[in-house]
Amino acid sequence: MVHEVTVTLGKTFVTPIDIGDIHKITNILDDVIDYINATAIRIKVFKITQATTPAINLCQLIKQAAEETKEGLIFLQNPRKAACNISTFVRKVRKIEHQGDVIHRQELGDIFERLSNPVEIIKWLQIYERLEAAIDKCEDLALLIESVVLKHA
Repeated sequence: MVHEVTVTLGKTFVTPIDIGDIHKITNILDDVIDYINATAIRIKVFKITQATTPAINLCQLIKQAAEETKEGLIFLQNPRKAACNISTFVRKVRKIEHQGDVIHRQELGDIFERLSNPVEIIKWLQIYERLEAAIDKCEDLALLIESVVLKHA
């Protein structure tokens, strides 16, 4: 994805926003996808057959954050018009990210009470870390979108 955007930008003389900002946005989107993919790979490699409630909840938050982020990317089409709505968008994504932090922290404590097998604990800690990182990157993207919108408003 990053390569395709870079090639397209190289062929485009005028972009609606700074090329550097487009690169940053693309890289953060790529990071979100990488964390989701890394989670899926670990689930397969670790032979996880049943998801935990915290993992399901974190996945639902990723979905919500991705949906909000998709809406936020639309703001880049008309930054002047979007400037009045951008703070609401950022608040929504930050709330989702905070919920992810709460679930992640709670599970970091609970996992040692719930599981006794150290290998299983390590497996799940790796999965939770990547799920939470994907949500964090969605917040990073929301903050970058806000910055770009306000710069061009």
